[in-house]
Amino acid sequence: AAPCLPAAADLRDFSKTGGVHDLLALKQRVRAADTDGSGALDLGEFVEALAGADPPPAAVSRLTKLFMQVDANSDGAVSWEELVSFLLLKDQALEEGATNRYAPDIGVAAAAGAP
Repeated sequence: AAPCLPAAADLRDFSKTGGVHDLLALKQRVRAADTDGSGALDLGEFVEALAGADPPPAAVSRLTKLFMQVDANSDGAVSWEELVSFLLLKDQALEEGATNRYAPDIGVAAAAGAP
């Protein structure tokens, strides 16, 4: 069971605070969570990668919303490319001070129920 990512790896500002080391660690977690070897994470794999096994129902609900935001092509799976694009676009939007009512700031730690 993978622990929640630390607050510094929050998806809304991951690239600013996480850095390359944490991005590589996230990539390893994504690869490890891809249990079917498809190259992308389905919802269950996504939740386990970010919150570990047996997360509380509230965390699953928040991560499900995050999954839908990250799944850009709505194919029911999140590829590494979609995840990186999401991180970069969220970072860019924050830098520009933009808000997007369709993509509220939901971080991994917050989505997983971490304080």
